Amino acid sequence: MLFRRGKKYILGLLFAVFSSISWGTADYFGGVASRTIDSLITVLLSQFAAMVGLLAIVTATGGLTLKGALINAVIAGIVGPLSLILYYRALAIGPMGIVGPINATSGAVPVIYGFAIGESVSAIQWLGIVGCIVGVAIVSSSHITSPHKEDLRVVAMSVASALGFGVTYIFLARSASAGTIDTLTIQRITNVLLIGSLLLIGKKKLKFNGLRGGIFLALIGILDVAANGSYIIAATKSSIAIAGAIGSTYPLTTTALAAKYSKERLSMVQYAGVIVTLASIVTTSI
Repeated sequence: MLFRRGKKYILGLLFAVFSSISWGTADYFGGVASRTIDSLITVLLSQFAAMVGLLAIVTATGGLTLKGALINAVIAGIVGPLSLILYYRALAIGPMGIVGPINATSGAVPVIYGFAIGESVSAIQWLGIVGCIVGVAIVSSSHITSPHKEDLRVVAMSVASALGFGVTYIFLARSASAGTIDTLTIQRITNVLLIGSLLLIGKKKLKFNGLRGGIFLALIGILDVAANGSYIIAATKSSIAIAGAIGSTYPLTTTALAAKYSKERLSMVQYAGVIVTLASIVTTSI
């Protein structure tokens, strides 16, 4: 049944999976970098490196073509970083067992949007979409710690960041008609201006670990751009609902990398979540 949908649809699914892997890898490296570098500086410098690369590509290919649809890229460039800040702050004051599962539901936002605009999704695909969201929520969870006095605040910040990430998925897809490279460039310029302004307001100094640290942050930016670009292509070739659901499974990659390189152990419940997520990704292709 997958092949009956055509090469375009298959390509969309592959790009959605690639976006998930790239986002998850960038998220893991970003987390590692944030242990020694301020999270805002991590975001700013990684996005700045990505912006420089994109501007070079745009210049070499004839420059930006400003279209009305690019306003969606600006919105994504504002909402995305603000959501990331909320996510980091929620992690700073609350347990991952609360923040992770809530944030993993961000994929539900483009799914609801896709349904609202009348995207054609079969019943079995809906099952796969829901499975992706539920499965990655399980994978993102750890053992729930004892009640924390900040739990309500953590939940509120986690819900807000999840909604923000979901909204970012939608506006990236809406900007696709203006061109993938132009969308990514405008998004990155907006990211840098916003985070740079926040750093100036907070009077924080740009400190990172020399040349090696700079290269590491540039790699994070490249991975993030690759993820965003892949997601945009996936949304145009399959559907926003499917691309959003599969793209939001990025915690699967983050968790796998943490288990491999940071020696973080997975529980049996999390392994079950991995199986549910992978099976659901296959189900969305039927």
